[in-house]
Amino acid sequence: CIGDSFTQGVFNYREGGEQKYYVSGKYSYPTYLKKTSGVDCENLGQGSMTVADWYNHYKDADLSGFDCAIILLGTNDAIKNGGWTAAAEQAMASIVAKLKAQNKKIQIFICTMFPWQTGAGFDQVNSGIRQFANSQAEDVALVDLQ
Repeated sequence: CIGDSFTQGVFNYREGGEQKYYVSGKYSYPTYLKKTSGVDCENLGQGSMTVADWYNHYKDADLSGFDCAIILLGTNDAIKNGGWTAAAEQAMASIVAKLKAQNKKIQIFICTMFPWQTGAGFDQVNSGIRQFANSQAEDVALVDLQ
């Protein structure tokens, strides 16, 4: 599972008017996916990362040994960059290429943002993700959470 804070298991809350963050992989979606499916899942979520940040962080990592990958990135592209950028597009292509190069029969699922994430930046990211995923081979599928 590749992603940002949603994948990592970061939750935000307010305490005394201050924004705080609680990190717990125990409550991440990869943990629940493993519990409900019985399939081993590796959580490669990194909070606050854009698509390009994530790729740059993991570009030298060994991502082999996987049958499938779920990519849930883009929230921070909407927040930090105001939408989908050429850098996000290139980084997503690099992530997909790396996964395919290291896992010959991998199925890749690329997700749009969650339905509650709305606004121009999120809409633009969702549009970019849809166009990217739909332009890929059949081993890359769009999961449109909207």
